[in-house]
Amino acid sequence: SLGVAATGQVGAGLSTRIGMAIWTHAWKAGLLELLLRERWVWVVAELSREVLSLMVEPRSSEAAVVNSVVNGNSEVAPGCMQRVRVVKAEAGGLIISIKGAGREVILEGPPLKFMWEVTPYTKKSSLVSDLPWEGAALQSPSLSDSKDSGSPQHQGPHDCKAIPLKVCFTTRNLSMPDLENRLIVLHSPDRHNTLILRCKDTEMAHSWFTALHTNIVALLPKVLAELNTMLSTGGAAAGSREVKHIAWLAEQACLDRGRQQWRPILIEVTEKDLLLYDGMPWTRDVWASPCHSYPLVATRLVHSGSGYCLSALGSELTFATWMGSHQGVEMHIFRVETHWDLSSWTHVLVQGCNTTGELIKEVTAGECSLLGRQEVQLCIHYEGSFTIHCKEPDGRVLVCYPYKRLKMSADDGIRTPYLDFGGPKGELVLDLHSCPKPIVFVLHAFILAKVTRMGLLA
Repeated sequence: SLGVAATGQVGAGLSTRIGMAIWTHAWKAGLLELLLRERWVWVVAELSREVLSLMVEPRSSEAAVVNSVVNGNSEVAPGCMQRVRVVKAEAGGLIISIKGAGREVILEGPPLKFMWEVTPYTKKSSLVSDLPWEGAALQSPSLSDSKDSGSPQHQGPHDCKAIPLKVCFTTRNLSMPDLENRLIVLHSPDRHNTLILRCKDTEMAHSWFTALHTNIVALLPKVLAELNTMLSTGGAAAGSREVKHIAWLAEQACLDRGRQQWRPILIEVTEKDLLLYDGMPWTRDVWASPCHSYPLVATRLVHSGSGYCLSALGSELTFATWMGSHQGVEMHIFRVETHWDLSSWTHVLVQGCNTTGELIKEVTAGECSLLGRQEVQLCIHYEGSFTIHCKEPDGRVLVCYPYKRLKMSADDGIRTPYLDFGGPKGELVLDLHSCPKPIVFVLHAFILAKVTRMGLLA
C-alpha cells in the first residue's frame, strides 16, 4: 500500500436553480489513490461542476533512492569503491539498477539472474494509456461535439484525464470488499469502465463521495432535457413517452446457490412505464429496447427505508416494488446511496402511479369467467365504474358497481380475485385464467389515485 492519501480542500458550493429545485454543485481538490494496473498510484484529483480531473502525482512515479549518498554527499570521487548491501526477503524477486557504476561491478552473494529487458517491471503508470474510459456518451446527439462528451480528454502535456460526470454512477461498498470503508467507485455511463479511488479514511471517503454524488445528481435535469429532445424527434410514438425521471440504482440480483449481489441498473420513469437499462440509451433504437419494462399502474411500492436488506456493513437504504404480471408478482429490491435518493424515488413511484391512473382511464382484462361458468369481459374505468359484460356480439352489461360500493378485495395469487361490493349479490368470484395481481394492482391504483385527487391522502 502507498499509505494514506489524504489532503483536500472543498470549495464553496455553486447553486443553480432548475424549476422548483435548487441544485448545488460541489468543488473539491486533493490527493487520492487510484487503482491503476492492479496497483495503487497517487493522483491529484480535482472535482468541478461537470468533470473529475485526475493527474498523476509526480512523487508517486519517482523510485526511492537507497544507498545513493555517501556521508551525505551524492558525488563520489573517481576510483572510490562503494559498498552496497542489499537485503532480500525469502519470497519474491529482486531488481537492482546501478546508475553510473563505471567499468567494473562486482556482486557478491548467491547466484544472480540477469534480465536485459526490465521495462515491463519499471514502466511508469500512465493515466492516458492505462486508464480506459470509453464513453458511450459520445453517441449523444447533443454531446458529440462538446468537450464534456463522456470520454476522458487529455489535457496538455501532463499525464491527466478529465472524466465527465454526466450519467456516471458513483457507489460505495457495492461489489468489491471495502473493510476500511475508504473506497469510492465510479462507473461509466455504459458500465464498461470503472474507476476506483481510495481515500485517507472513512470521513474523507464520505466527503468525496458526497461531492461526486451531488454534482452527478445536479446534471440529471440536463440529461433529461437532452433525452426528451432526442425522443421528440422520433415521431408521435416516441414523443408521447416523455421521460420524467432518470437515475442509476443498484438492484439486488440472485446468483446460484442462493447468493445475492448488487448490480448497477439505470432506471427511467415515463408517464406510464418503469424502464430498466444496463447502460445509458443514447439512441432511439436502444431506448426502445430496455432490459425490462413494467407498467406503473401495476407497480406497487411495498417498502422504503432501511432494515429491509442487511449487509456486512449494516443496514442499507433500499426500496422494494411488486410488479404485477400474468406470470405472477415480480419483486425487485433497489439500493440507493443517500436519504435524498430514497425520498426522491418514493415520491416518483407513488406520484407516478397516481398520475398513470388518470392517464390510462380504462383497463380491460382478457378472457375471464364469472362464477366458473359464463365467459365475460372485465372492464375497470378510472372515472366510471367496475363493469362486467358479456362478450361480443351480445355485449350486454351483467354487473356494474361504482368504486364506493367496494367493501373488500382479495385474491388467491393464482387466477381468482374476490370482490365484495356489499348486498346479497355483491360478492363476485372471477376466473381470470392467469395471475390476478395485475388487475388487483390496477384496481387499487385507480382507487388510490381517486382518493389522492379528492385530497383525502397527503
